[in-house]
Amino acid sequence: MPSLGLSDLSEPWTHRQIPRFVKTHLPYRRIVMARPGRTVLLVRDPRNAALSYYEMASKSTVRPYAGSFNAFLQDVQRGVPAWSRHRRSWQGRASVIVRYEELRATPQETLAATMQSLDIDVTTDRVRSAVEYARIDRIRKVEAEEGLDGDRFGPGYVAVGSSRGRDWRVVFGSTERETYARLAEEYGIADYPPEP
Repeated sequence: MPSLGLSDLSEPWTHRQIPRFVKTHLPYRRIVMARPGRTVLLVRDPRNAALSYYEMASKSTVRPYAGSFNAFLQDVQRGVPAWSRHRRSWQGRASVIVRYEELRATPQETLAATMQSLDIDVTTDRVRSAVEYARIDRIRKVEAEEGLDGDRFGPGYVAVGSSRGRDWRVVFGSTERETYARLAEEYGIADYPPEP
């Protein structure tokens, strides 16, 4: 999938049967996002997003994070405050909001509903094929065989993780729960999942 800021978006899109989606982790910026008519905001529970990001940031060779997970939750550039800013930047601008947890629980139904919301006509077989192609065990296998992009991470880092054992309910202790509750109130994110 082309990525904003990394891919050459001036190159023609050769896949005639499917529209081009461009991914980004950037906040909404009017100048950059002025052209797209439809956008999908994939939003994940900030507690689980923080766990995943912490694991990645801790193993980064470019800008490694050396602090505790509790400190990471509060980090203005990477933690809950950053998640909140990002979500607010897209709120009211995304054509469709998709919850990551729904996509994991019911991938076919969620993907089909997303395409329908975007007025993209797609067959049930194509949705089923896309879901099968994107299965986590398949992506893990490709990652193991081909490695990660560049040398941005230290040994042992696996980009495509498992939801088992990485859920905030399992990992958060009382300190992290208290920190998150305070941050959720401070940043007004107790309303997860956000409404469009």
